[in-house]
Amino acid sequence: MSAQSEQKDSGHAPWKLWFHLTEEERWLVVAILALALLGLTARYIHLRSQEPDPAPAVETR
Repeated sequence: MSAQSEQKDSGHAPWKLWFHLTEEERWLVVAILALALLGLTARYIHLRSQEPDPAPAVETR
C-alpha cells in the first residue's frame, strides 16, 4: 500500500475500512441482526413459558 493511499484511508472509521459497506448495506445488516435477535428472544420466551411433560413410565420385565 502506498503512502498516498494510507493517508486517504486514515480518515475513515476502522469498521468501514474492513467491510466497505454502503449505508444501505449497513442498514440491511442491522435489520437482519435485529430479526435474528427477535426470533431468538421469541424462542426463549416461548420455551420458558412451556412446562415440561413427564415422560411415560417404561415397563421393564
